[in-house]
Amino acid sequence: MGADAWKLYGRALADYRRGVRGKRLRVHCTLGAPEDLPVEIWFRGPEQYLQLDIAALALARGRVLDVGAGVGVHSLALQQRGHAVVALDHSPEAVAIARERGVRDVRLSDIWSFDRDDTEHGAFDTVLALANGAGLARTLDGLGSFLAHLAGFLAPNGRLLVDSTDLRSIAGARVGPRYEGELEFWLEYDGEIGPRFAQLYVDATTLASHAADVGLTTRVLAHFENGSYLAELSRSFKAVGASSSSSA
Repeated sequence: MGADAWKLYGRALADYRRGVRGKRLRVHCTLGAPEDLPVEIWFRGPEQYLQLDIAALALARGRVLDVGAGVGVHSLALQQRGHAVVALDHSPEAVAIARERGVRDVRLSDIWSFDRDDTEHGAFDTVLALANGAGLARTLDGLGSFLAHLAGFLAPNGRLLVDSTDLRSIAGARVGPRYEGELEFWLEYDGEIGPRFAQLYVDATTLASHAADVGLTTRVLAHFENGSYLAELSRSFKAVGASSSSSA
């Protein structure tokens, strides 16, 4: 995913950090009508957490790699709970703001260029990929290699916490012969429109199938409204004491 596709996202974050309020980032998608998102959602604190945020943060353990950390919504909460956190984001503005907000170890990097050997202890007990973390695979064909790459950062008994959304029930979701969740997005902010980028939304059964192909076991930990869910992937299943389903 090219950095240019997220330039407007970075600009919106920087404006908000400077005190600009009331602006929205318009998200266009090949699936349907655009959605206007208030910039403050990327700065939400515990009182604004989604049910998915709450569930994932409760399940994180040990040393955490926060993939696509943004301005530190999850990293800051994890630090406050005593976790050592390495936060990654490909937006320079997000990284700068996360650092200003108190994230102690934040890197300007995507998951493909990140080198875990450049960290103090190497492997992670938890790899956290939220806000449609599975979407970073971009396509269904790329999902298996993406999950295997994430799992490569795990300690032997570590687990990957990732979310996505099942779009199969949405009328008109299928675009030609492609899988329903293979979508294209583009951002609009302050009158400027950015380039398109691919993102994947994958149902839990398909996620589990592609994970199994690369030696990972999947457990769906919670279901939420609009088809979203939180899953745990690990090299071998170990009970984590979480309910297998939940409601938003």
